[in-house]
Amino acid sequence: LGRRAEDPRSTLEIVKEKEADSPETTHPVAVNSFDKLTRIHTQIHKQLEKQELLIAQLLQDDEGVNEMLKFRPVARPRRE
Repeated sequence: LGRRAEDPRSTLEIVKEKEADSPETTHPVAVNSFDKLTRIHTQIHKQLEKQELLIAQLLQDDEGVNEMLKFRPVARPRRE
């Protein structure tokens, strides 16, 4: 139906020939998407690690502050 009269090859033959001519690594969309997802996953993983370290540091600092406050007398307003 859509074949040219001067090309006696079948559509399947043409497709197979084009596949043979192109290298195996020509998957720009799939590979590019996978690379982007991998990069984003790595960035998220690094950000989560930094957040965990920051939370641990904040908790440690908070414990230190609480320990210091235990030894300080708290000034309370006098009731009259």
